[in-house]
Amino acid sequence: MKKVLVPILLTLLVSLGAGRSWPSSRTSPIVPATSVPPSLTEKFLYDISVFGFDQVAKAEISFREEGQGQYRALLDAWTLGVASKLSGDRRQTYQAVMELGPDAKFRPLRFEQTVSKKDGNGVKVRVKRYDFDYDRESVRYVRIKNGKEGKPVFLAMKKGTAAADFLTTFVNYRMGFYGRPHPGKPLILETFARGGYSQIRIEATSVDQLKQREFFQGCPGLNRVILDPEVFDTGGGDVFVCLDGAGRPLRGAVENVLNLGDVLGRLIVDGDESIF
Repeated sequence: MKKVLVPILLTLLVSLGAGRSWPSSRTSPIVPATSVPPSLTEKFLYDISVFGFDQVAKAEISFREEGQGQYRALLDAWTLGVASKLSGDRRQTYQAVMELGPDAKFRPLRFEQTVSKKDGNGVKVRVKRYDFDYDRESVRYVRIKNGKEGKPVFLAMKKGTAAADFLTTFVNYRMGFYGRPHPGKPLILETFARGGYSQIRIEATSVDQLKQREFFQGCPGLNRVILDPEVFDTGGGDVFVCLDGAGRPLRGAVENVLNLGDVLGRLIVDGDESIF
């Protein structure tokens, strides 16, 4: 179930970065990419299907202003029903606390990955935490197991490259700070993960590519995203995300995970799955 829940999070993470800008609500006008509203909150909830089994899990992505110039992005997924019992009520969460940096893009202050599951009569909680120190140009990385902190490791920031985690990178993409991909001209973004630098590649799909994928038929806009498979242990499955006219992520898919099938995510709107 660990190998299933990770692609679930990947699907929704890509959805978080897939829009054109971040509106304060579904009915609000699109926000210019060069500004951030003084009060900004957004939340999306998804049903997750795995290998042909419906509603195996749910996932939520959200972004909000924390005050004092800080913002928080959250990506959370949890198993349901039989899958929950088999996984020990496994829950996996990514969150980034960030601020606007000198270049007017978001930069992370802290990034955490948390995994919790039942173990006997208790609950195991494992945390990976990155703290970003821009004055010292270093990142403090530490693992925490059941509240006990391990020995920290200090990582040097790469000169001339933003030391952003992948979640902050996607928020910047969502806000339009990196521009958009075009057919034949992918967008390649530097990101920070697992103690080093990696890349995210975002491609605009063609009409023919859209027609080949039944799950996305009727989708008004489809992107393909390629990440280093080591980041999420996905085995390199292709990720596709469908956007509506307002830039909302309607559907996401990780194809052929572990050679078993697809992981699919559908946006829930007013209690119902999104339809297009």
